[in-house]
Amino acid sequence: METKRNLNYFIAPPISIATLIGLIISVVAIVLIFFPSTRIIGIIALIIGLGIAVFTSGGKATDTDIEFQAVEFTKDLEEDSMKKNEVYEKNFLKTMKPLHLTGFDFDESLPDFHYRRGRDGTHRTNYYMGASLIFTSEKVYIYSRHFSLTDESHNEVNSVSYKYSDLSHSELEERTFKGKAGKLDVDVPLHIFKLFNSAGECVFKMYINYGADSDLAVENVNRTINVRSEELRKLAEEKARKIEEFRAKVAKEAEEDRKKAKPQQPKNEEPASSIIPENIEESVSAAEEVVSAEEPVFSDESVSAEEPDLSDKSDPAEDE
Repeated sequence: METKRNLNYFIAPPISIATLIGLIISVVAIVLIFFPSTRIIGIIALIIGLGIAVFTSGGKATDTDIEFQAVEFTKDLEEDSMKKNEVYEKNFLKTMKPLHLTGFDFDESLPDFHYRRGRDGTHRTNYYMGASLIFTSEKVYIYSRHFSLTDESHNEVNSVSYKYSDLSHSELEERTFKGKAGKLDVDVPLHIFKLFNSAGECVFKMYINYGADSDLAVENVNRTINVRSEELRKLAEEKARKIEEFRAKVAKEAEEDRKKAKPQQPKNEEPASSIIPENIEESVSAAEEVVSAEEPVFSDESVSAEEPDLSDKSDPAEDE
């Protein structure tokens, strides 16, 4: 990562004095070319002026450079998450495909924070974040990377997972960032994706590139959380019921065995009642394993959701 050129993108003036001198020389040279007596001088001056302008303007990154680096550092998050958590495509919910979230971080409390509005009109900072959210039948896996475009030492990778029963909902929070574009004050509209646990605490948040599908994606996340939580709750209740029924059945059979064994019990043998309770526990443990093995696998067809994408597709070069 070219951190020095990236830093100049945020702090250097739009046109340096050296670049301005080169452009002035170029303009004068073009005028001299129109006169036969100064044409040769004009051509030489034009070459020199353009050389100065090009050379001095190459010390800072462009809008395209910043966008390219941001994409490069976040494009493999889903693959990295699959390797880290050992979760693969066969484990994905069919009705809720993974989300890929990206966006410049506008948290002004970050060290050496810088902001700039690019020539393309996109508002950027020197901090960027990307995250991959993978939805399986029981959990949501979140793998994220937060890094600085001007300081290579800041490159944080986090991996967490949450059971659906531990989550409440997600939402988009709107806020406004007040910055400066040259000498002008600007208000930048922003959107923050937030995920809350069942206690109402925010467990994950990030600034995102807001697009046409952002609100729909949040709705689909909430629908998935609600439906999967309810299905898993019913599954747990069914499992507990089957285990309880099996316990009662084993206890009843044990009682019948005691009644049959009591009249025929030799005096020197241990009472059957001291042996059967152990058999009961072994049987119940075996039953729990059977019940767990027979848990139904949901087809996920009960969750109706379109494939979401929170990235802004209106402009490939524009990130918020």
